[in-house]
Amino acid sequence: MGLGKKGGDIVSAPRRKHYIFDVFHEFLAGISNVNGAPFRFPRTQIFKSALKSLYIFLGGCFRKSDAHSLGGSFESLSPKIWAYTTTINQHDGVAPILEELSANSVDLFALHPADIWGRSIYISALLRLPKAVWILIRLPRSQSKRIANQVELLALILAEGARLRKAIRNLQPSAFIISNDHSPRNRGIIRVVAASKTPLVYVQHAAVGGVERALDCMTAALLQGQHSLDIYRGLGGITADIHLIGSPKMDAAREAHGRKRASESKIHMPELQKQIGIFPGFFDSVEHVVELVQILSKSHAFANICVRPHPRDQRYKEWEAIDLIGGKVVSSKNVASSDFLLSCDVAIFDDSNIGLEACALEIPIVKYPLKDTKTDQYQLGETGIFQSCEASRKTIAAMAGKALALQLPRDPEKTAYFFHNFGTKQHGKSHIIAAQIISDLAMKNTPDNFS
Repeated sequence: MGLGKKGGDIVSAPRRKHYIFDVFHEFLAGISNVNGAPFRFPRTQIFKSALKSLYIFLGGCFRKSDAHSLGGSFESLSPKIWAYTTTINQHDGVAPILEELSANSVDLFALHPADIWGRSIYISALLRLPKAVWILIRLPRSQSKRIANQVELLALILAEGARLRKAIRNLQPSAFIISNDHSPRNRGIIRVVAASKTPLVYVQHAAVGGVERALDCMTAALLQGQHSLDIYRGLGGITADIHLIGSPKMDAAREAHGRKRASESKIHMPELQKQIGIFPGFFDSVEHVVELVQILSKSHAFANICVRPHPRDQRYKEWEAIDLIGGKVVSSKNVASSDFLLSCDVAIFDDSNIGLEACALEIPIVKYPLKDTKTDQYQLGETGIFQSCEASRKTIAAMAGKALALQLPRDPEKTAYFFHNFGTKQHGKSHIIAAQIISDLAMKNTPDNFS
């Protein structure tokens, strides 16, 4: 569904001499803890962070290898379409589209800086470390205090931007795909690609909330549904052509799961044990999750209780407590959220994108508080999509039982507000629609951007 540029008003903001200032001013507007208070660091933290970054980059220069199977031949491949992802969630969001493009013999390349550039990106970041410190010092004191520990990130953004700018100039891709619109690293890449005038396609990989940035540098934006568009309209500054397509990740997962179920039924596999999946967010409390596992272990002793922490959660030691009380921790680095969801008979979450993904996959859900502070980062409260499945400490056992017995109500109409084409004949074809949009855009682009 193409909506043109009606998604919002076009506004022109003053730009600074170096794109990195725009990136970090956006970052300053977005970094906050779950209570909304900004993070702050002492000025001396800049130099401490610089020393830490020096150690990391020097180590990377010696430890990281350039022996990636495609790294050495990247310059000679001259791929037509590039896709940039930095996390497993971002990759899963665009993988079905890339597979569809490959099936149609489109020349593309999935780009990840650490994989493609290897050791050289650390050397480049090391050379730009003084510039990163200089930029932070130049910021107003109130701002530099808030991002003083980000020297490593800033140097990497500068290094990746320089390498990517050179690669685009030499290889002149016809289109560039990105699936994260708000992290500083991705915003740096977005600025570089936009400056090159290469068509830039943003593919939404997860629910949008309070951290998104205006779609002001993209050629096209492929959004999951009307809810996402409403949030971006509220931000203003949209310059991209908007297309509502649904969720390629969820559609591909449903299709694969359907094939697996059909295969299992043919060989008469025995009925599997029920599985309860718990999906704590990045800021959720380990103690709350442990308590929940203990409650469910008593009330649903017959079920497997599995916990999949957020991919960026590094509290590995703390999560080991789950294994000691009868639960099981599932690695988010090895198992995609959609694959794990489809293995569950019920999904329990708090303020997380997982609830929406479960709705798209028609997995029974229960919303349960996993931290002391109530938050709504995806602005879902007013939609009422989880109203019928909210539980408390007193009701969680009963609610989980109802979910397992498929006794909780579902609302396809509300799900369709978040996932375009849900329940229609086009449901399940979002990756095909997206691949066609990107292919058409690449076909229109001529390789004369740097003449």
